[in-house]
Amino acid sequence: MGPRPDPDKFEGKQFIPNYQCDRQAKLVSIIGGLDSKISKQMATILGVFKIPQLGFKSADPVLSDTDSSPSFYQIDPQDTLQCMGLVRLLHYFQWNWIGIVASDDDNGENFIRSLTPILAQHDICVTFTERPTPELFLYPILTDERYKQVLAALQSNAQVAILSGDSNVIQNFITSVSFFEEQTHTSLDKVWILTSEWEFAVEGFQYQWWSVRNFHALSFTVHTGAVPGFQSFLRDLDPYHPQGDVFLPDWWEVAFNCEVQKSGQTPEEGRRICTGEEKLEILPASVFEGSMAGHSYTVYNAVYSVAHALHAACSRSQRGLKWDSKKSLLNVKPWQVQFS
Repeated sequence: MGPRPDPDKFEGKQFIPNYQCDRQAKLVSIIGGLDSKISKQMATILGVFKIPQLGFKSADPVLSDTDSSPSFYQIDPQDTLQCMGLVRLLHYFQWNWIGIVASDDDNGENFIRSLTPILAQHDICVTFTERPTPELFLYPILTDERYKQVLAALQSNAQVAILSGDSNVIQNFITSVSFFEEQTHTSLDKVWILTSEWEFAVEGFQYQWWSVRNFHALSFTVHTGAVPGFQSFLRDLDPYHPQGDVFLPDWWEVAFNCEVQKSGQTPEEGRRICTGEEKLEILPASVFEGSMAGHSYTVYNAVYSVAHALHAACSRSQRGLKWDSKKSLLNVKPWQVQFS
């Protein structure tokens, strides 16, 4: 680990991941928790201090219990809505012989538990259900017995395979399928359907394009809407002036296969230097999408929910608003920020 940042030096003006530099700022809410497991861990701690958390809880019923998680609020859509959408899609194309591949975690278990009864009610048969570990597809070995078991299921006569998992799980799965097809000169002839947990654009690495070039799938996504000013924000992105975004230069190098030249450093021989004027619109959808992704849009709405809840809390205060020199609200406590 490097030296710890000095709070008095930065005063909250420089973006440092996972570190709060401004000791005067008051925490009134938390937005996040990448999945239900992380959300649950956060909720356990934040609930003690009655700090409201807007996160993802679809896979953990504990987070639905207002007694055990009184300060937790869900921002992701209910899983049952996606299950009903899947059934409608299968019915529309008259696919009634399917398989399911889900991640080997709470999310995967909950997805199967939610989907299977609905499929049975609509006379859709499940010929296989596989829950491989992440390591199985991350390092595929054709002779591995568990790997062969999963591949045997995928080679069944099921018309459709539904894939449920986050971006890393699905990316490893697609890579593994491509590896198998190239090594064995066979094709897993299936209609693939991806759930909304996977967002294509987040896997924007050029060296992974080969693994998805022949992978065609239908995909569910979280609803999005137009965000005022978002396109202008994208057009103004500049890796040489990242405005505190420490991730932008590295992402720019990967996306455009060039090097952001750093002061005092000699560029790598033979590698193109980024101009900073590369156009995002020329990137394929596998690297970058011009619209806000579904989960990002969910977070965007959560930010506005916090703002509205904070405004309501201030309005309820009998003493009105008081501001310090840094425009921090003094009267509102975290447990006063409530969401309907």
